Amino acid sequence: MIEANTDTLEAPAPAAPAPTVILEEPAAKAPPEPASPPALVHLAKMADVYFASGAVRQATELYFEILERHADTPEAVQARARLMAIAEGYERAHATRQARSLYERLL
Repeated sequence: MIEANTDTLEAPAPAAPAPTVILEEPAAKAPPEPASPPALVHLAKMADVYFASGAVRQATELYFEILERHADTPEAVQARARLMAIAEGYERAHATRQARSLYERLL
């Protein structure tokens, strides 16, 4: 029989601790925003076409209509940005009365 010399045997290394797993509840997904009605999308595009063709007054009125009737839509956010740009353009052109009128309506 062969005897093992216990003086030269090394103790086994301690096992690495098991990784801690933290389980979390999956984040609640926000419900998808409903798509804007097609007519609203077309109205916003029409306002952009008016603006691009130089019909600023018609574009302005459509942008305000979108803001007033559809305030909680992405098109309203875009309309507000376009109206601010128009007002700033009036201001740069020293048409302060028109700029002020738009700024006041946007408040």
